[in-house]
Amino acid sequence: MAGYLGSSSTTAGTMTLMTVYHTGHWGSQPWGFIEIFEDGYTGGYKKYFWQADYSSAHVTLMDSHGHSTSMSLTMSSNTLECAGCHGGQNVWKSVYTVTTGGAYRSNRYKIHIAMNNWTIIGYDSSAFSPTFDNTSNTGISGSRIHLHTVSQSSI
Repeated sequence: MAGYLGSSSTTAGTMTLMTVYHTGHWGSQPWGFIEIFEDGYTGGYKKYFWQADYSSAHVTLMDSHGHSTSMSLTMSSNTLECAGCHGGQNVWKSVYTVTTGGAYRSNRYKIHIAMNNWTIIGYDSSAFSPTFDNTSNTGISGSRIHLHTVSQSSI
């Protein structure tokens, strides 16, 4: 899976890459890797490990190479979406954000997701995002991952 983010001539680019909904049920804590490839003045590469645990989520830098390595992936928020609403378990919402290394830069992303049969992945569209976010806490089975920058055709 891939995504793209560019920057302007004066500021870095930033965007929400994915939103992950996760619960305390077995197999409902997805994880994976995100690779960032940056070009512009010079090239660079970073690889991050991400994981959405029961009530927490985190990002860990695994690898960094090249001349341009100031791009970043952050877990910008981890909030309680609803208490006890999924078979007695809480549902948490974790938002992952990416930022280019500065002006005149462009990033491409490769998203690796480790999941089980209970994980549902959604793709971005103007009508799909609000529906996905608003129905995340009612009747979901396991975890849900909303990829904000990925289309079905790019997979």
